[in-house]
Amino acid sequence: MRKMFLLFAQATATVGAMAQPPSGPPVPAEAGVFMTPPPRTPEQRRNELRSIIQSQQRGKAQVEAQGNGQGQAVGRRLTAQERAELREQLRREYSVRQAANPPAP
Repeated sequence: MRKMFLLFAQATATVGAMAQPPSGPPVPAEAGVFMTPPPRTPEQRRNELRSIIQSQQRGKAQVEAQGNGQGQAVGRRLTAQERAELREQLRREYSVRQAANPPAP
């Protein structure tokens, strides 16, 4: 039993040691070898985040412009008449599907 415990402890320590990142200077990249990118400075990270946020804001502005160009405001709610028309369309579609696919006995 003691030998099994020692074997388990050694295996656990070995797996833990193999999971550590490599130490020392980075190895030059060879063909087909994946290298991690160099660490970024806080200023680089800030600039990347700023450009990502700006591109998202531009995308939102384009979507809003397209929605307004079609006569629909972003976030607009349906009127009671429009909701009634949609309900009627759904009822018609549902009845057509029910007629085409009768329930199995």
